[in-house]
Amino acid sequence: MTASKRRFVLAAVAALLCGWSRAAAGQRGGVTLGANLGYSRSDVAGADARQVESRTATLAGAFVRIPFADWISLQPEVLFSRKGGTTTATLPAQSTPSSLDFEFVYLEIPFLLRLRTPAIGHAIRPMAFGGAAAGFDIGCDINITQSAARVRGSCQDAGLHTTSVDFSAVAGGGFEIQLGNSFLGIEARYSASLRPVFENNLDLKNRQFGLLLEVPF
Repeated sequence: MTASKRRFVLAAVAALLCGWSRAAAGQRGGVTLGANLGYSRSDVAGADARQVESRTATLAGAFVRIPFADWISLQPEVLFSRKGGTTTATLPAQSTPSSLDFEFVYLEIPFLLRLRTPAIGHAIRPMAFGGAAAGFDIGCDINITQSAARVRGSCQDAGLHTTSVDFSAVAGGGFEIQLGNSFLGIEARYSASLRPVFENNLDLKNRQFGLLLEVPF
């Protein structure tokens, strides 16, 4: 992503956060602002993915929870997410396979529908959610290993052009733990890309598993 595109995405996210905060402030009761922080493990799938190994990273962001009723709510989020993994594939400019270690950085905007059940023992409420996310490409690095040679650089230097927006399906679940007048949320989520990461004829798609802590502001 070019510097101008990065500035545009960051400005759009700032506008979204401002708009969500104002919308939340203008509603009565029940609207929650909070932060997400956790661990992720990601890899790549697709017709060109072979001998895949995963990559671990962190997830961090913020959310707004807008309830329609006690048991259902809409949850828009903003997440900084690192994805990628190692696979064996043939680059467009090569004739033989190489070991490719990718690191993708996205600014993701998930929109989740969140359901929760009645409390267990007055303190724990199971919940589940699902939805979709748009991921805006911020950066892509690659390590290329072929025979004894190893090269590190950007994906663009290797002749790979990432799609500017990656769309993913998201699903997961967890628990809310009541702490006085507030709560902590513990969740596990899985996301899978609906389109290839690259515009080239290289069929690789992101997959990610995450464990997150939700903390209200």
